[in-house]
Amino acid sequence: MIRFMSKAAASFVMTEEVAQQVFKALGEDGHVPGIWVVERLPDVIAQAQSARLVARQRDAQAEAQLQASLEAIESSGGLSEAAQADSQNWPVGLSRRLVPVLEMLERAQAAAQPVVWSVISPAPWRGETAHRGQRPPPVRRSRRVGLRQWGQGLSTATLGARGKSRSRMRRAAWQGFR
Repeated sequence: MIRFMSKAAASFVMTEEVAQQVFKALGEDGHVPGIWVVERLPDVIAQAQSARLVARQRDAQAEAQLQASLEAIESSGGLSEAAQADSQNWPVGLSRRLVPVLEMLERAQAAAQPVVWSVISPAPWRGETAHRGQRPPPVRRSRRVGLRQWGQGLSTATLGARGKSRSRMRRAAWQGFR
């Protein structure tokens, strides 16, 4: 997963395959992490706009061919319900994939901020940690336990003492109320 970030716009995430298609369309080498500095933004925006126009024409041609093939199949014998449901899922073309990148580039240019991209790791699975398979650091718990846990609603500040037993803490709390 590749995250695109800029202080001028909200960050977004793309899969690596789609990001490489976007980089190829923009004439980039696709090294991750990377940056488009403010001075390069006008050139990159111009490249993105021209790539989007070319991709839009290709996507329209591919969509027309897909529509024609579906109509031919329907006229010859029809599609099953599963095939009809599957035919409604049109592929997402490169012209649509370039939209968030182009919007971020335009906002970054207006705010004079660079655009940065980097690899993000997927969320850890249950039981895994973000510490590369190591156990997470232990949680330090305070020895001060308030009576709120026992249903009395008293804070640790009224108890005053550390390390006292439960009964001694209750006695100390009672003495504080006299």
